[in-house]
Amino acid sequence: MPDRQMLEEVFVDGWKTLYGQGGKLTLGSVNVLLGANGAGKSNLVSFFQMLEHMMRGELHSFLAGQGFAERVLPHGGKKSSEISTRLVFRGAEFTHAYELILARDTTEGFIIKDERILCLKDGETKPSEVRLGGGSKESALSEKEGLDK
Repeated sequence: MPDRQMLEEVFVDGWKTLYGQGGKLTLGSVNVLLGANGAGKSNLVSFFQMLEHMMRGELHSFLAGQGFAERVLPHGGKKSSEISTRLVFRGAEFTHAYELILARDTTEGFIIKDERILCLKDGETKPSEVRLGGGSKESALSEKEGLDK
């Protein structure tokens, strides 16, 4: 039976109002989003919607619907031209991390600059790494199987 894993940490830098250390969340078994208007709650939810579309092979169309770089990058892309994320999942036997960097392209859209999975088995000190590549408009993550091994 695969190791059941829980999303434990989310780091997002460059997605709408989520950037810098303000884009880091440590999660528990139950989480509630509270905050003032403009604090980034909806932007965090839209980030997870982006991940959902990415897993269905619809990343490019989702980003187009969001308004591409002008509406997705902080300050319209004046401060950064990339979106980077790291999701950490912990289980009884493994810790997995998924890392993604989206870079602005010349058409105001995005390409995947880098995408990888890291796996650290309990008791080991160096994680194994699966590079999924880059240079594409869609994620290779949904094509990978056997990532729980």
